[in-house]
Amino acid sequence: MIICFSKLFRNYLLHEIKKNNIIKAFDAAHPDNPTFCYWRQYMNLVSILLRFTCAIREGKWNLYLSSFSEMLPYFAAFDHSNYTRWGIIFLADMKMLPQTAPEVQQAFERGDFVTKETASTFNQIPDDQALEHINKSGKVAGGLVGITRTDSARDRWCLTYNERAKLSEDTKEMFNVLERECTSAKDLGKARMRQDAEDVAKLEAQFTKYEVFRCTSDLVVVTTGDVASNAIKQDLLGVEDTGKKVMKEFVETRLIKKETKFHDTLKQQKVKTFETLYTVPVS
Repeated sequence: MIICFSKLFRNYLLHEIKKNNIIKAFDAAHPDNPTFCYWRQYMNLVSILLRFTCAIREGKWNLYLSSFSEMLPYFAAFDHSNYTRWGIIFLADMKMLPQTAPEVQQAFERGDFVTKETASTFNQIPDDQALEHINKSGKVAGGLVGITRTDSARDRWCLTYNERAKLSEDTKEMFNVLERECTSAKDLGKARMRQDAEDVAKLEAQFTKYEVFRCTSDLVVVTTGDVASNAIKQDLLGVEDTGKKVMKEFVETRLIKKETKFHDTLKQQKVKTFETLYTVPVS
């Protein structure tokens, strides 16, 4: 049995290696087609997002950190200052966990950085979202905005919150409306897979209609067929390198050399996109 499993695993690895080599060879054959490179970059962004989602849903800590680190250059390039500033600090702190807090590191590797509310698969969520589920059971109609303006009403809400939330959960359990059985998430269902396949077919039809990947040295807008300017093409295709440059400068000047204060305003990159193509300057 073990030998059979090892052969299957080896064949799987060989298949994955072969597939990756084919993709790399395919990419290497189209380095002079900006539109192709642009959409391959988009595919990479989607794959990062899918890996990040998978890491949360399945509680995989190392995958969570690696996919988050891949997002950081794009945060920096597209001027998301808060994500850039604190994302770098967060990633550095998490990388130091084995030395600073090994117990926390072990707990995170077990999947304790997310919350699992039911026995279903692929359904774990971040702790802040799980807390919102609890808050929903205790909130009154209209939410907390209205009663926070009155001290006595807010105090009554806080004192009875836990009891009302527990009463709500007990009532659901009594009528057997809590999800206890082990089921798959909707993302893994046939309906979701069918919808994904239809979306891929629509996108492929759109590409074919506008001949997006025709041999050209221009970057073409998929919906209109317009040609992007050289400045837009350079910014979009080099956005990852731009983000990495911003991150490197941030770490060197604010964390290592401390030539710039940590909270000082980050310089806006103002990366040009397809939207810039249709922008009309108004004096």
